[in-house]
Amino acid sequence: MRTDCKKSSFIILATIFFALAILCFAFLAKTELVSAADETENSITVKPVKHPSECIYKHFDYPTYVYAADGEFTVIDGKNAYTYNVSNTAKEPLLTELPIENVKKFAVCRNMKIMLSDGFLQIEGEQFNNITDFAVIGGTVFAINGDENGSLFSIDLDASNEQQTLDIKLLTTYGSSIGKITADSSGIYASTANTLNRYLDDVIYFSVADNAIASSSIRASALNRILDIASTARGIATLSRDGITAYESGEDELLYYGHIDCDDAVAISASGNTVYGISELKSVFKTDADFTERKEIIASAYDAKGFFRSNAGLTTRKNMIAVADELNNRVQIIRENATETVTEGIFRPKAVAIDYFGDIYVAHSQNKISVYSGDTFTCKRTFAADNLGSIIITSLKIDSDNNLYALAKNGQVYKANGVFEAIGGADVKAIASSQTSNSVYVATSDNRIRELGKTATVVKSEYAVADFCTDYYGNIYVLTTDGNIAKYEKGSTSADLYKQTSDLFINATAIEMNTVNFKGDIPLNYGDILISDTGAHSVLSINGKSLEVNKGLEITDKAEEVSAERTEYDSAANEIIFTVHATELYPMNMEINALKTTLTEGMKVIIPNYDANANFNYIVADNLEGGAGEDVPQVTGWIHKSFIKEKFDYKESKTQTCYSFTSLKVYKFPTYNSPVVDSHPKDTKYQLLNFVYSDKDGGEVYGYTDNRNTLWYRVSYKNAGDDTVYEGYVNGAFIRLRGGIPNDSNIYPRTNATIISLEKGKNIPAPLFEKENGKMVQVRDDSYPPLAVGTKVEVVGTFDSSEEFTLINYYHEGMGKTVQLYVYTANLEYDGLNMVVVIAVIIIILTAILGVILIARVLYVKRTRKLNGETKI
Repeated sequence: MRTDCKKSSFIILATIFFALAILCFAFLAKTELVSAADETENSITVKPVKHPSECIYKHFDYPTYVYAADGEFTVIDGKNAYTYNVSNTAKEPLLTELPIENVKKFAVCRNMKIMLSDGFLQIEGEQFNNITDFAVIGGTVFAINGDENGSLFSIDLDASNEQQTLDIKLLTTYGSSIGKITADSSGIYASTANTLNRYLDDVIYFSVADNAIASSSIRASALNRILDIASTARGIATLSRDGITAYESGEDELLYYGHIDCDDAVAISASGNTVYGISELKSVFKTDADFTERKEIIASAYDAKGFFRSNAGLTTRKNMIAVADELNNRVQIIRENATETVTEGIFRPKAVAIDYFGDIYVAHSQNKISVYSGDTFTCKRTFAADNLGSIIITSLKIDSDNNLYALAKNGQVYKANGVFEAIGGADVKAIASSQTSNSVYVATSDNRIRELGKTATVVKSEYAVADFCTDYYGNIYVLTTDGNIAKYEKGSTSADLYKQTSDLFINATAIEMNTVNFKGDIPLNYGDILISDTGAHSVLSINGKSLEVNKGLEITDKAEEVSAERTEYDSAANEIIFTVHATELYPMNMEINALKTTLTEGMKVIIPNYDANANFNYIVADNLEGGAGEDVPQVTGWIHKSFIKEKFDYKESKTQTCYSFTSLKVYKFPTYNSPVVDSHPKDTKYQLLNFVYSDKDGGEVYGYTDNRNTLWYRVSYKNAGDDTVYEGYVNGAFIRLRGGIPNDSNIYPRTNATIISLEKGKNIPAPLFEKENGKMVQVRDDSYPPLAVGTKVEVVGTFDSSEEFTLINYYHEGMGKTVQLYVYTANLEYDGLNMVVVIAVIIIILTAILGVILIARVLYVKRTRKLNGETKI
């Protein structure tokens, strides 16, 4: 019986122990914020939005000192000393963790721990009072007490082998106060305050021999007020408010060789020629040996990754995430493969927004908004609410028309495009823009969400609103003041989804729906939720599926291709030719990662179903990089309405019909990169439809000239055996606008001349004239359009190239009959004989013959007389 009881007790204890182990494991896993395995879609986990690096992350409790020596460095905070491997920080980060209290400086010598606290030095339980700094050479500790005499003491650690206690003895007094000391293998460097000017410091060098001071000399004078010094393999490094400066030891002097700006450093140490430092961010950095750059190696803002200081405002657009990093006086731009910063002229930024052109708007310095180029990060302009006083802007939003709205700390919303215009009452605590329309929403002090400028309530939140955002469908996501998330579907009066997320955040202050897709270092999808956690100094992401963001929306990174079906003729069809500003293309009609193909400034595009009220329109463009032909990929995608520049007006064709003079393909749109919908043989007849007129040599010519300089006509036609009328686009180079087909010779005039251009190398049509009262008068173009170059005509009567005008017959398509008018003779290339030229040639030949006969006659008479003895002709 007792055995059974023992077994039962053992089982109960084992069960309790196992349960406690599971709870501990679960707690530890939770504190990591991100589980090792992917969670289910409905569970909430957060991940830091930060590129991985060689940097490791440790939560220090206000570190005060870093000590580097012998391939290791030790970081001191208020509770512990953490020792790291210098050469392998990332793979083997922490070697030891030693509990200590209130230590300001730390070193190890002869296996003894040497620790400096407030006013006293501890060495293995021994305490020495009134010590302000120390350094170690060999087995000796050298210390100072900061008095006016510059007293320098020594403690011989090897003496502990001979006696129970360590003794401290005065070695020398320099004569003026010593602030900091460091040591190399042979001596001590010390910084001294200049009594004449407390902002200038000297560096002196004490030569040490046999644990005693041998000599002292000034090595550098009037250095900028020194906060800390560290000995390097080449000399020393000094820390001032300006940064870290490196010197190498010369003969009785220090020679400058490098400087790194870092106004946030509070303490330094060195190993070899590498300087290690502690920053105000509670992080550890190191310099390279040449003092050309600084690199963070331990980030200690919080367990999550990130280097923000009081981050709040964030936005996402144009393949980037922007975060207002207030206390660092910068905006961080996070891209898929890198992180960059915007700093020019920025002071205490609280809010950031990006417009559809990619410009970055930053609210800073209380009432200022600066606009930066998204490519170069240079400031383009700055405007301030000077008329409103020192308002503090806490949030910026941009609607789909690129209008900028600013929320001030006093609860007032302003339309802020250059000037500040107050909208509504001063009771707003959060603002958001719609993903798909011009709507801007505000959350008021009573937790009602409504459209800006309107009174109707969209959502009455039963939770206190800290911030909110919308998704593609117009659903609203509220970040509550206690760090939880509530979802309100469009039209809902109460929360449709509520997630307890407060334990995942320290101090969540802003929420935004992500509109970028990152597939590299930072895995992000369109529709994920971004949280700015000011307390954790980080931006965190939540899988959008766990909050049912954009539920049912399928995302693609490839734009829809053009349908190859024929287009039935529609007399009310939209005008489809536009020009655009330089812009990116999107695979869907929304803010998402752009396609690789971009459009250049002024490029002509086709918008098949233009909607002036839509945020995005679908376009078809010439593939200028890939060339022309059916095998070349189409250029299609969506562009934002901000980038549509000009629409081409359509006009009626001056000729109703045309004919192909070769086999011809009909295209869906006027670009070789659209599908071929029909093919027709030579001499096919088409009806010319209303279309664009292109500028040619100062005049208008029917037809659209694309970006490749190809001329297109818009035509309607019927296919054999099909009564449906279709429309499409044909290459104008293979079309006759006038003139007939061979078997229509009974209708068309006989042709013996061709219209050419008056100016060589150009394509100027021939104007038509008629004779009135003996004078030539040009006929009206709307009745008798000029004849295109290449038109076949018949010369009436004899062709005389010396005449200014020539009478011709040609077939008028619009009238359906032969017309007789005049053209400039220079506009004709005659196929027959020019009678004037023939007569002139005959006269020249006859003259030559008569000349030959006359010469022969003279020679004959002369010869006869000579033979007869006559001397006269």
